[in-house]
Order: sequence, then C-alpha cells, then structure tokens
Amino acid sequence: MDNEEVYKKQKKQMETDIEHLKNSPDKLVEKAKRKGKMQFVCEANLFGRTAKEKKVALDTLSNKLDDIVKTLQYV
Repeated sequence: MDNEEVYKKQKKQMETDIEHLKNSPDKLVEKAKRKGKMQFVCEANLFGRTAKEKKVALDTLSNKLDDIVKTLQYV
C-alpha cells in the first residue's frame, strides 16, 4: 500500500469518526433531558471537542494527500 492509499483510508476513517462525534452530542443532550443527568451533557461536550480536534487532523491529512496528488501529476 503506498502513501496515497494509506492517506485516503485514514481520511475516510476520520470523516466517519467526525460524523459520529457530531451526532453523538445531540443524542446525549436529549438523554440528559429525559433522565435529568448532567453526566450526559459533559459527555456531549467532550464529543464536541474531540470532533473539532479530529477535524484539524483531517484538514492536515487532506493537505498531505493533495501534496501527494500534485507530486504524482508532475512525475
């Protein structure tokens, strides 16, 4: 597996993770409202922060992938 394939696979996984992390807080907040537990709100906030961190990593990975594609175009 070359670098481009590895980066594409990592990018796809990160996109899936980010989507999950974005959806989870909404579900946890609803659960907190139903059960009256702040624990779920705290978990929702954690998921939100993690999603932001993963988005930064995804942007970095996308830039690397773009660089590889540009390099391959000139070869």
